[in-house]
Amino acid sequence: MSCFVTDSTNLGLSSWQELRQFTRFFVMDPIQEFEQICGWQCRVLKQFGICAYEQSFKPSARTVLLLLLISCYFFIAFYDLHHFLGDLFSFAFALVTLAYGLIGISRVGHLLANPARFSELMHEAKKTYERSALNQREAKILKRYTSWLKHCVIFYSMAFVAATVATGLLPTVIYLWTGQRNLPLGIELPFLDPDSLKGYLLNYLYQISCMLWTPPALIAVQNMCFILVFNVFIQYDILLLGLEDLNLLIKENTDGKLDSDVHQKLLQVLQYHQRLTSFSGAIERSFSVQFFVEISSNALQVIVTLFVANTANWMPGYLIIFLATFQSLMLCFLGALNELKSDQLVAKIYDVAWSEMRLPEQKSIHILLTKSQQASLLSCGGLLPMNMNLFLKVYKTIYSVFMMLMNI
Repeated sequence: MSCFVTDSTNLGLSSWQELRQFTRFFVMDPIQEFEQICGWQCRVLKQFGICAYEQSFKPSARTVLLLLLISCYFFIAFYDLHHFLGDLFSFAFALVTLAYGLIGISRVGHLLANPARFSELMHEAKKTYERSALNQREAKILKRYTSWLKHCVIFYSMAFVAATVATGLLPTVIYLWTGQRNLPLGIELPFLDPDSLKGYLLNYLYQISCMLWTPPALIAVQNMCFILVFNVFIQYDILLLGLEDLNLLIKENTDGKLDSDVHQKLLQVLQYHQRLTSFSGAIERSFSVQFFVEISSNALQVIVTLFVANTANWMPGYLIIFLATFQSLMLCFLGALNELKSDQLVAKIYDVAWSEMRLPEQKSIHILLTKSQQASLLSCGGLLPMNMNLFLKVYKTIYSVFMMLMNI
């Protein structure tokens, strides 16, 4: 009997420990969750030899192989553009497909161009978590944004994969519906007749192979961009907390006994702001060219697709328009959130009871306000800020160009 009780007790303890380990896997602290999200992306990028976010990164044979595949893709795309000069529909489809390649090379190229910058950015992002993990209020900010980041990464990854699968299966659906042979992408292998069964199958297999190896890398690169931009949001909210605490100290310092505490808190706020300015500026410099290429390529895809779809019943074109619009909207929305956080910071600095501070500290607040009004925001090639106004301007331009083409 005693053996039975002992075994039952051990079984209960073992089950409880397994339950704790199981729940710990799903209920993690923000640092663990952040490292898990980054780890997923880095494992994918390592398979392609482009994990520039790690300090130990060095180009490898996989990097060379990836660049060779990309070069092959562009060679075929430019060949097809020349080959289809007399065929408006095929030329437009090849141009749209080339735009996908431009987006891909912009995402990969900026990583390989300056890997040290991206490894430093990731190191700084991790330090943001380490500095704030022990502060209960700041830890809540980490938890909230990390949860949003995880949902954003999962949503984008699933949407990208779903769009890729839909693009690959659409020709089969069209064939079963109309009996017409279509290819998922607008590139065709040279010296093959796409109208023959053999040529069609070889082209289809090549395009499907491109759709197998490109999405994982492109998804991981974009998710790492999300990770860094969300870290900017975290730093903004932590700085807002510091300003709230500073304002409370100033109001409590009616007799001057808390002057040293106010001074120390102000120094802490200034250090927070200096780190934020440096980090956000580095992100803007790192991604502005990529954003320009993506916004421009998406606009090109929409213009060309609208023009072709207006002259022929091109069903894949509607999917292309949706994907290009979604991608541009997502990037502009990120920029708009960053702009909103910057405006919140300026408003919070205005709310500080600076008139009750000593004169040297008032000058520091004035400098802080001036620098906050000149914050580095996400931009499209350093020309225009990434926000919803840019999204509307782009689509107004798309409409104008489309109408001009229709009147030619």
